[in-house]
Amino acid sequence: MKRLFGSVLLAVLLILTASAQGAHPKHPGTIRFDKIETGGFFIDTFIQDRDGFFWLGSRNGVYKYDGYTFKSYTAGPGMLAASLVTALCEDSEGLIWIGMMGGVSVYDKRTDTFTSYRHDPTDPGSISNNIIAETKLQSITEDADGMIWIGTENGLNRFDKHTRTFTRYQDSFADNDIWSLCPDSEQMLWVGTATGLHKFDPRSGIVLERYVSDDSDPGSLHGRYLASIFEDSDGDLWVGTNKTGISRLTKGRKRFVHYRHDPDDDSSLS
Repeated sequence: MKRLFGSVLLAVLLILTASAQGAHPKHPGTIRFDKIETGGFFIDTFIQDRDGFFWLGSRNGVYKYDGYTFKSYTAGPGMLAASLVTALCEDSEGLIWIGMMGGVSVYDKRTDTFTSYRHDPTDPGSISNNIIAETKLQSITEDADGMIWIGTENGLNRFDKHTRTFTRYQDSFADNDIWSLCPDSEQMLWVGTATGLHKFDPRSGIVLERYVSDDSDPGSLHGRYLASIFEDSDGDLWVGTNKTGISRLTKGRKRFVHYRHDPDDDSSLS
């Protein structure tokens, strides 16, 4: 499954690279795939930055791909905090935030340097936990105020670039195992955890709404482990959980609509 996931990501990367380079298929409606040898590393997550480079997170660090060659960045002094990369995010300044199973590192392309952050039990201004697991690909984001939000296995963290300190938010959610984050168009932050979905006000630090699964209520959240959250152009939220299908929370309403595969309906979710 991990190898298949890496192959799918790499295929998408190739399509985007071809588009960025102005390539066109020989026949309209067709896509031609080229194979790129990665040296056998698994791709867990990737992003394309503002300069067109692809950043690929793997079990052995980060790789930058320029369309021709890979450049690797591994764990070590002055480099990554850990080897297993689980989340990537480019902020408004062009900094690359890298979440790992062992801390968070930030890469500055202007200086070609890394800055790493780890949990320090003696420092309340440090990140609350070092673990950003492999399933939490959407656990680092930036809000409209330029604050960086990082979800860990033990709480949500806000990083202030000016003070270079973390503010921890724990025990405000259904549980502290943060899986996914999504800033919305109304400057709220939607926080998905192992057991629920939360509408969180970043400025007040207060959870305004909480949604959990209730088997007796068909309009409740469907499932647990919120691995993905997406806001569409209408302001509706689409969420993916450990249950089959996908769920939509319509803006202004507090009930979910669920979409699942129906073998008798060809237009249903596949």
